[in-house]
Parts: sequence; structure tokens; C-alpha cells
Amino acid sequence: MTDKTIELTVTLTERQVKDLQRFHETSEDGQGYDVPAERMTSLARAGMIRSTGFSRYEFTDVGSSVIQRLSANEDKLGLDERLKAANLYSVAELLASGPLDGFHVHAGVHNLETFRQWLEMRRGEMMRLQAPYDLKEKPKDEMYEWVFSHSAAFSEVHINFKAAIASLAPAPNPTLN
Repeated sequence: MTDKTIELTVTLTERQVKDLQRFHETSEDGQGYDVPAERMTSLARAGMIRSTGFSRYEFTDVGSSVIQRLSANEDKLGLDERLKAANLYSVAELLASGPLDGFHVHAGVHNLETFRQWLEMRRGEMMRLQAPYDLKEKPKDEMYEWVFSHSAAFSEVHINFKAAIASLAPAPNPTLN
């Protein structure tokens, strides 16, 4: 006899999904389950769990598979969807234009040259804040990680900005030499 795999579609109500997940949670940590008896019966009729007697239940193979699929789907739920569900802006929305962007833009930045000046100013500020830590003139305190991370971020942006600007410069013309 050979094994056969049969794909099935299982339809559960939202209430059944929540009850199944709750039963799984309580089964995992050894708590007594707190899903009402009539709803446990509903899960048993759906083939997700089975009674082992004395008001005790266990997962069926189908129920275990459904739990695995539900967990996989939760893991796949994208960050933007989770942010939106929490009434927050998605990453895409913040990248397009955040609600506080106008308050963060420096009044003197209006073209690539003024952006370069601002970026060099900010990178320099962070490097000067970091130097006393690097020279061991200042002990690491609650500001150390903030200074170090900001210095690293401004350095990375500045380095990449210089590379991008350099790529815009016209290539030398060998016939003019």
C-alpha cells in the first residue's frame, strides 16, 4: 500500500480560528484551556481537535496542520500591513513623505551643494562628539551609543553621497589632452 497526499480546503469561522489558536497557546504552555465547551465541540466537529474523555482534547493531524499554516501566514504578514493594523504609517508612506518631514528639513538645504554642506556639518559634529570617547578622554555613558550610531549613519550617507556626486562629473575627454 502506498501513501497518498490529498489536499483539502478547510473553512473555519474567525471565531473558530481564534479558538483553535487559543487552544494551541494553552496546550503549548501547559495551562488549562479556557475555550468554552460549546466552542470546543465546534472545533471537534470541524475535525481540528478530538475528545480524549473527561473534558480533555488533543489536536488531530488536520488541526496541527492548520495551526502550522496559520503560524506561517502570520509570519508572512508584511511589516507594512502590521504597521497599518496598528494605526501607524507604513514604511512606504514614511519614505514618500512623513507627517513631520517639514519640521526636520533644514531651512538652508535647497540643492545638492547646500545638502553637501549640511551633511558635512552634521558628520563633523558627530565625529567631534565621538572623538573624546575614542580617545578615552570620556567614559562610555548613556550617550555613547547614540553618538556612535549617529556618527556611523552620517558617515555612511556622506560617503555614498560623495560617490554619487562623483559619478555625475563628466568623464575626462582624452582627445583634449
